[in-house]
Amino acid sequence: MTDNNIYTRQMAILIFLSSTVIKLSSLPALWAMEISTSVFLAMIIMSVIEIIIFCLVYVFVQADGIKMLDETKVKYPICIALYLYFFAKLFTFMAFVANFISNFMFDSISLYILIITIIVPVVYLGIKGMRSIARSGEFFVIFSVICYFLLLAFLEADFDFGRFKPFLAIDSTAFFKSGFSYGLWFGDALPFIFVTVKKSKKAVLPVTIILTYTLICVVLMLSVAIFGDAIVIADNLLVNLSMFNQLSSVLGRLQWLSIVPWLFGSYLECGMLFWAMTESGMRIVGKKVPVIVFSALALTIPYMAMKRYDFIIENTSGILGYVMFAAMILIVVSILIVLNVRRRKNAKAI
Repeated sequence: MTDNNIYTRQMAILIFLSSTVIKLSSLPALWAMEISTSVFLAMIIMSVIEIIIFCLVYVFVQADGIKMLDETKVKYPICIALYLYFFAKLFTFMAFVANFISNFMFDSISLYILIITIIVPVVYLGIKGMRSIARSGEFFVIFSVICYFLLLAFLEADFDFGRFKPFLAIDSTAFFKSGFSYGLWFGDALPFIFVTVKKSKKAVLPVTIILTYTLICVVLMLSVAIFGDAIVIADNLLVNLSMFNQLSSVLGRLQWLSIVPWLFGSYLECGMLFWAMTESGMRIVGKKVPVIVFSALALTIPYMAMKRYDFIIENTSGILGYVMFAAMILIVVSILIVLNVRRRKNAKAI
């Protein structure tokens, strides 16, 4: 079994890097097709839910809940649900990574080369384990923070905050229905179910979580103020924002301010998801190597067979989104129930 023991500061760094890439860059344009500029309000609400989920998962992690879960037979249905959850999330996110690489880095690249380019480092990170992923995050985070700072601090655009009016641009029922249909994009905390945490600076984790989701909402707010309803054509929000950086008049095109941290964060996020898949699968079948091989093939072969990925991007909401949102809530509730039951049994045994 790999060493899954990380520091709280490393957990904070991974939260920041993984939550500010695929979700922030690609979700707003898709979401705005349904709810227009109300995407800002929707992101605020979902960010609050994400923070709550993080807090609940951290309670489980801090109590070494995974050890208690491993002692029960309930781990089998929970781990099956977790495996399917992580698989669906990673399989979908691979399409967005492929889309990013083909649109912003290489032209006319074959899909099988794209998938190999994605799956090999993702599987490698998953095999190395969460501790290695966390250390990689520590190495890249400073550069990513600098890139985000340069991207946002020197924006020069026509900010029209009147584009937020009305704040709720659609019917409230349709608004909440649409919000939950994008459940696939949330649940960033769930891979951390399988870690154990060494405490470092206590304030680092809560402060980072709050700042991360504040950053997501601020970037989206600025984007709506710049693009308005046209945000639907911003297929990668971070890259589109880089076009408004006033430093470009001196330094030239600054898309790299978005591309470099995006690649770091997306590969780390996908690596975490693959690692979490293997941790779930290992608890089901008892062996890790077959799980790794099966998971890698299950992610790769469908892409090779279908030879296109755009329809995956177009179908990230709807029934799949509702199922993923419900699964996220049920999984968190289930692990907390297991934690409380085991705690009571252990207390009685003493």
